[in-house]
Amino acid sequence: MGIEDTFGKPNIEARNEEIMFPHGEYGIKEYEKEYGNNPEEIKEVREIFDTFLSIELENVQIYKSEKFSVSFPFTRIDMNTFAEKLYEKNTGKKAETKKIENNSELIKREFIFPGAPLKGDLTDNGPFHFAGESMHQCIGKLPSALEKIKNGEEPEKFEVLMLGTPVNELGTISPEFMEEFKKDPTGTMSTVFAEFIEKEISKNNKSDKLDVELYGISWGGSTAAITGEKLLETGSFTQEVGQLKDTGLPKITIRSQNPISLSRSKIKGPQVWLGSPFNDKVSGDKYGPTMGKENPEFMKKISKILAKRGIFPNVSEEQKKMKKKAIIDVVLSFRKGIKLKPETKVTEIYGLEDLTTKSAGLTREVIRQKETHGETLGQNLATPQRENSRVFGVDTFHEIPWFRENELKRIHKAVEKLQELKK
Repeated sequence: MGIEDTFGKPNIEARNEEIMFPHGEYGIKEYEKEYGNNPEEIKEVREIFDTFLSIELENVQIYKSEKFSVSFPFTRIDMNTFAEKLYEKNTGKKAETKKIENNSELIKREFIFPGAPLKGDLTDNGPFHFAGESMHQCIGKLPSALEKIKNGEEPEKFEVLMLGTPVNELGTISPEFMEEFKKDPTGTMSTVFAEFIEKEISKNNKSDKLDVELYGISWGGSTAAITGEKLLETGSFTQEVGQLKDTGLPKITIRSQNPISLSRSKIKGPQVWLGSPFNDKVSGDKYGPTMGKENPEFMKKISKILAKRGIFPNVSEEQKKMKKKAIIDVVLSFRKGIKLKPETKVTEIYGLEDLTTKSAGLTREVIRQKETHGETLGQNLATPQRENSRVFGVDTFHEIPWFRENELKRIHKAVEKLQELKK
């Protein structure tokens, strides 16, 4: 058992006319506000979004766990494919890059963990849950990747995998899984994720140099941390740079954004219930759509495409009952929090306006830091509550808005590079 090869031949061209990436239209409007309504530039923005979605949709698969009778959807995108497709569309030339043997560049693979399915919608927590993070990373690297392809060089080796959960309509849950899950939702789900990541690394890693980043928001931040610990326990991974250089072990870095179970709050459970509705309203009003929103309309269209490839929703009455129970178990687990080993290195990032993790003490610390350090990275640094942890407080809510000013700048740089290729 393991990765179920459900690939077919989706009609990508037909799909492009029907489906826009979640919040894509909003992003285009924001881009127009910032850089003007230039038809050629808007066309490039749409092409970036569309190519990104095409690759991720084509790469949706289902992973079946060996330890538990459980499955979840995931997808991936690698920088080379993304950049090459855009290069070929914009130049009409085939991308021909010289593969560098024993390339000294570190290969990076980022795994993005889904958040908690608090709304009880089974279309949530799928493979596109935090697609904004994946897009953020890929678009930021796109200009340099296109330049290297133009020069016949191989772009930076980088891949992002986005994980769903068994609670998603494309996943499956078993009674055996539920027995373990209700005792420890975060630990049990992390065991499944660790199993998946270990298989992925051993199957695809052909280099002795590999940087693995585990990133999650909310519950995903907690599962990323625990998954990291479980991988480190195998002895096949390290968090020490020296060990990476000397033994070739993949290095793990863990980045947890607004991890409720790690927060300083003493009332984690009630704070989630009370804070979530207000977070959605306030953050949406201020910044527009946030990451982590797989709106039902988008997912309905995606489901039709996936069904043609044999990937169907699992929404029998038995499955729905277990999935709804799993959602409750996740939320109830927040009040207990989680404890990490002292040696586990984690970067924790908290939104100072996040009502589900808000801490008066953290806010005061960051205010003092800003007064002392001014406009530097140190202005957001706070005192960690545990060894080997770095803690930052930033001016955001629980879920991260997609199209902030800096994100629009990244998109604009990518658009400029694509236009340059046509000259």
